[in-house]
Amino acid sequence: MLSGCETKVRDRDTGRVIGGSIAASAAPVVLSETLLFVTDDLSWPTLAVPNWISESEDGVFAISDGSDQDIKLYDENGQRVGTVGRVGQGPGEFDNLKMATFFRDSLVGYDVGRDRLSVFDAAGGFERAVTIAKAPEASPWLLRPVDDSLFLAIATLQSGVVRDLLALLEPSGTCCISAMLDREEYLGRDPYLLQWTSIEGDARSGYVYGAVDDSLFVFDYGGTRVAAERFPNEWMPVSVKETLRQNRGRPQRPDGSWIFHGHVRPLELVALDRGRVAIQFHSYDANVGVDRVEGGTIGVMALDGGGGISALGMLEASGALLGRDSRGRPLIVGYAEGADSYAVYVLEFEAGPDTGVNGIGR
Repeated sequence: MLSGCETKVRDRDTGRVIGGSIAASAAPVVLSETLLFVTDDLSWPTLAVPNWISESEDGVFAISDGSDQDIKLYDENGQRVGTVGRVGQGPGEFDNLKMATFFRDSLVGYDVGRDRLSVFDAAGGFERAVTIAKAPEASPWLLRPVDDSLFLAIATLQSGVVRDLLALLEPSGTCCISAMLDREEYLGRDPYLLQWTSIEGDARSGYVYGAVDDSLFVFDYGGTRVAAERFPNEWMPVSVKETLRQNRGRPQRPDGSWIFHGHVRPLELVALDRGRVAIQFHSYDANVGVDRVEGGTIGVMALDGGGGISALGMLEASGALLGRDSRGRPLIVGYAEGADSYAVYVLEFEAGPDTGVNGIGR
């Protein structure tokens, strides 16, 4: 059962306390996708808007559905085996389900509409609700699970947050074990910059990663910044800040067109082991927005052991980077061809040649 008393971060297998000194790997890699399954919802309502995926130790995949406001469960072959939660405001119900994940021996779902983490047992039965603390350091738009011990709160820039954009919370929802990424230091108060910039974050094995505009920031669990680096031009050619500067601080041109049409930005981030992180970039369409499930560039970066961050490899993905499997590998959810279903892939790494260009191996 989910517990709020343990605050130290420990390795699941060894029980060792994990810190920020985990050895990093900055060797170039070649990225590839391997299809795990195509969803088959049988007679249940089909998966509509997937926004996070995780896998249990027993090989069950949980996908949170932002349309039906429930958690859909699939076996390793993609067949639907259950549904947890439903739309509503009562116990075990969701107003605005942003994330569901396996956590310890529970399944949890975060409802941003009610600042509430709902806890279900392994069979999907509702156990209790945890209220997430409202504070300048933790007014979370998103929550991410951290090492089966903590949660990372990720703020939205439209919520009136005036201080830190990332915070590690205890499972009880208490704020804060540590907070980081000061908004004013990195973004200031420009309303247009705040409106058009998104914050992406995740944490694993001793490191917290935050993507802000054109840069990746890495912190240890105590909130100390250990590295920062701009994304390679191949992934993100120009920052939001620079795009605004070029148009004298205005988001529209004299003809009314938006300067951010076609602008590339980071919109998903999944922390990995060995000081590595996967980031997905999407091109913004000012007319229809972004459908992340259609795919986009995924890049992998890693701490290089010398206080810097290196780009390791990139891939044009078939879907959205939305979580991890039970082995910590990134999972991608995309549209299945010729069916009202989704394809789930695992992102795999192989050693690659050093091209000599930003450390990127193709």
